Amino acid sequence: MSATNITEIRRLAQAFREGIEKAVESGDISSRTTKSTMSYFPKGCCEVASDLLAQFLLEKGTHTKSVHGEYDFDDWENKFPHTWLETDGGVIIDITADQFVGEKVFEEFSLQPCYVGADREFYSLFQENHREEVFRGLRNCGGEFYRRNVDPLYMVILSYIF
Repeated sequence: MSATNITEIRRLAQAFREGIEKAVESGDISSRTTKSTMSYFPKGCCEVASDLLAQFLLEKGTHTKSVHGEYDFDDWENKFPHTWLETDGGVIIDITADQFVGEKVFEEFSLQPCYVGADREFYSLFQENHREEVFRGLRNCGGEFYRRNVDPLYMVILSYIF
């Protein structure tokens, strides 16, 4: 993937993350407005945030797949699940890696609020347990829970971007 494409994906991902942050700050995304974990952004909502971002990127012409993995630091108490996006060209897109800032096991990594790139060092810690074949749109994710609690968030987030 060209540097121009990575730059554009980074710009879009950053804008989307900022839209989420503004929606949370304003209260438009809160525990009153959704039963999803998005009100705690970026903590514990990597899968939902990734699905929302995947829809945004799809609408902008970038196809992505969700990658789900888990890092078992000590095989018992410290299990860290994580979800991020990847393009077919191997570009990683992650707007929630900073949820792990402060976790001792990750302190050697500079976890950015919006990572777009090909460096796999951090992501290689996670044993992949599922990789989407292709993202088919937000409407095809998660069934009834998504329709009630996640789909409506998409338009809220967009209202803070445009």
